[in-house]
Amino acid sequence: GVKRTFDESDDDDAPPKKKAAAKKEEPAPEPEEEIKGYNPGDRVSAKWHEDRQWYPGTVLYQKDDDTWDVSFDEPTEPEQISSVQEIKLISRAKKAQEEMHEVPLKVGDLVWGWWMDDRKWYDAKLEAIEEDGKLKIRWDETEEDQPEVEVRPRHEVKLRKRKL
Repeated sequence: GVKRTFDESDDDDAPPKKKAAAKKEEPAPEPEEEIKGYNPGDRVSAKWHEDRQWYPGTVLYQKDDDTWDVSFDEPTEPEQISSVQEIKLISRAKKAQEEMHEVPLKVGDLVWGWWMDDRKWYDAKLEAIEEDGKLKIRWDETEEDQPEVEVRPRHEVKLRKRKL
């Protein structure tokens, strides 16, 4: 079916918006659902359970009827994905996206990289994403004998602050 968006003005044969009111007992067709719900890639503001404040983020997928998993723009290191119920739309995803089950990263994002020797996460910046999916990161600070830029597997990199 046609994906309904808020702006139907360019769609000549779109039915008027308040069509469902006529027969209430039938379950609403899917497009209705999309206006109420949130889709992967949508930009939202959501309330974080720790401090009950609102923060911007990206929807990853719908977990159940009233819960979405989101990737906050500035998550904590231990909690990269947050399940939220209080959520407000900022803007729709530009195009339909698959459900995401890990935090999407892009070049320019500030990240934490896992430093095996110390068994700690350190500040870095995502420089490039290799063809095999590995991530090239530049450490914020390095010792003299350490490389400034290193390639890490996805699970050794966490989002610190999304570049918008």
